[in-house]
Amino acid sequence: IKYTLTEHGIIRKASLYYDWIVQSYHTISKTKFHIKGIVEKQISKGVNSFILFGLEDEIFKLVKMCLMELKREHTIHYHHLTDLSPLDQMEAFCLLHWDIKALFDERLNAINVLFE
Repeated sequence: IKYTLTEHGIIRKASLYYDWIVQSYHTISKTKFHIKGIVEKQISKGVNSFILFGLEDEIFKLVKMCLMELKREHTIHYHHLTDLSPLDQMEAFCLLHWDIKALFDERLNAINVLFE
């Protein structure tokens, strides 16, 4: 089977790709706005220390990016943990996570940045 891509086909594929990029950027921008709102709400309550709990995936990078941007305006600190055992030695903090499987885990006293 031989496939010939026509000019019309190339334009169609390029258009779909463009639309996907625009939609993805819009989704990422909305998610960043949402995450910043969650963090700013905690900052307004006097919280200045944040723990990021979860895998170093794309959502982690997005949360970290938001915290880095907010750090320019506020005096905040953040750390990344993959194990919760060090929390016993830490003072006041806000635990942020993005694990969908832990969404309803009441033992994890945390804010899910995707579903808050």
